Amino acid sequence: MKRLSLFVFFMLLVSTISAEAVKIDNLYYNLDGSAKTASVTAQNMYSSSNYSGVKTITIPSSVMYEGNSYSVTSIGDWAFGYCSSLTSVTIPSSVTSIGSYAFYNCSSLTSVTIPNSVTSIENDAFNGTPWWGNLPQGEHYAGKVFLKYKSVSGVTSVVIKEGTTAIYPDAFSGCSSLTSVTIPNSVTSIGSSAFYNCSSLTSVTIPNSVTSIGERAFERCSSLTSITIPSSVTSIGGSAFEDTGIFNDNSNWENGVLYISNCLVDAKESLSGAYTIKNGTRIIAVYAFNHCSSLTSVTIPNSVTSIGTSAFYGC
Repeated sequence: MKRLSLFVFFMLLVSTISAEAVKIDNLYYNLDGSAKTASVTAQNMYSSSNYSGVKTITIPSSVMYEGNSYSVTSIGDWAFGYCSSLTSVTIPSSVTSIGSYAFYNCSSLTSVTIPNSVTSIENDAFNGTPWWGNLPQGEHYAGKVFLKYKSVSGVTSVVIKEGTTAIYPDAFSGCSSLTSVTIPNSVTSIGSSAFYNCSSLTSVTIPNSVTSIGERAFERCSSLTSITIPSSVTSIGGSAFEDTGIFNDNSNWENGVLYISNCLVDAKESLSGAYTIKNGTRIIAVYAFNHCSSLTSVTIPNSVTSIGTSAFYGC
């Protein structure tokens, strides 16, 4: 398994929490003076005291600060994390994105109103809340995001509705009875672990609208033996296809390197000496050569347009 270290991960999270957060009408914001936009945030990361005792929150569509009006367009990472007293939240139609862990472990949160304006929801935004845990069986959308599928007995295929822009991380994770999922042309991103351990999944068509495939997106889809990555995709997360039928078929590996379409998605750690990436390759995935400690040189062709984070870490 090729993973970014927890230390690096949390350092990246810390960098997203601004020390310049301002408090306006009992909520904290990061303000962008040039764009005149505001992101709801927390004054201190992981601190339950940010909104201690608050039970209901209605986020405004705009705020005033020092005579200037700011449109509230996002809810930042960890904004309300660990707010144990929070029971309901209403999000305005000005908001388009909800950050990682935004409502993580809000242990009393049972009511969430998410408008159709929301096109992006990041990792674990609502995990650890009763609202998330009590979602009934079937398909669930939040704004324009496919949020979660909970298996329905006898159902083996899902067609995601037109107009959906993103598939949330873990959306289909563990849905072992699904054999096919149809993704519409409106979807631009497939979240991390979106199809993790969908062991019966044999058919997924990634449309030309998709630009990113998240970390571990199809990991452990052991029945998935073929997939086409369209030219629209510009980034592929680490271990996105690990332990799939494609990954586990030795005939798909070329001298210790796995290519899917014209993307280099993984390399065996035993790869050694000098390696030349084949012409026509567009993308080197996140962690692709991670811990290939015996590599001495890599030649990258002019066709490559994207090299993923930590692609050569530990070499």
